Amino acid sequence: MKKILFATIVGFMFTNLCWGRDTIITKGAKHLDDLVTQPLLFNFYSQAQKPAGPERQREIFEMPGEFGEKKEGLKSVTKAAFLSFLLPGAGEIYAGAPTKGKIFISVEASSWAGFFGFRTYGGWLKKDYKVYAASHAKVNLAGKPDEFFDNLAFYDNRDLYNQFALLYHRGEAKPYPEDDFWNWEWDSPESKSCFRDLKNRSKTAYRRALYVVGLSLVNRVVSVIDAMKAVRSYNRKKSLEISKVRFDLELTPFGHDPKLMLHVTRTW
Repeated sequence: MKKILFATIVGFMFTNLCWGRDTIITKGAKHLDDLVTQPLLFNFYSQAQKPAGPERQREIFEMPGEFGEKKEGLKSVTKAAFLSFLLPGAGEIYAGAPTKGKIFISVEASSWAGFFGFRTYGGWLKKDYKVYAASHAKVNLAGKPDEFFDNLAFYDNRDLYNQFALLYHRGEAKPYPEDDFWNWEWDSPESKSCFRDLKNRSKTAYRRALYVVGLSLVNRVVSVIDAMKAVRSYNRKKSLEISKVRFDLELTPFGHDPKLMLHVTRTW
């Protein structure tokens, strides 16, 4: 008796699986009349009979909104990249990754703070070494180019520079005119060494400011790439939430109309 009952249930299951209803709730459906139903067996057969061309392959493997037009609730990869290009970290926040966004914003803020800090410090040292040269080498600071102060760091006075310039750089020599406007004379070798140290520190500060700008550019590029990846990850998770498949088993083995039906509901 048990075997007969088991065989009957299996028979009902097979029959209803073949001719059960696959219910697809389309976007915007508000009433039962909007539901699209079709036999499971017919649905599986029709899906299998579709040609396996590029469009069919894309239909099978494509996540909603991943490659095609933007779906409701998904986010734009282009927008995330653009936001991170304008402000590193903004794209991550838009993509739903605020922690990483704050890290990129902190690095960007630190980079620009470092840039202005090094530039300011270099400017202070530049002003200091010029004032020092005026005090210890009797330099007239008006209208002097940076090259003039480079020469001050290595020569005791103007006449010594002119001699070496004519001797070692005869074709390219640019001796200074012999007047008070271009004259200098260090009061001691220690003063000249101290001036050179101040000047080198100023150049180092300006050079580090450029390095910080490079760090900011790298941070921006990395943020753009990371924001694009974050949006794709977000869209994949969101697509699984939007596209839901539900299975409902209806079993009524007793009564005048016994049946076993499997309802498959897919929402988009």
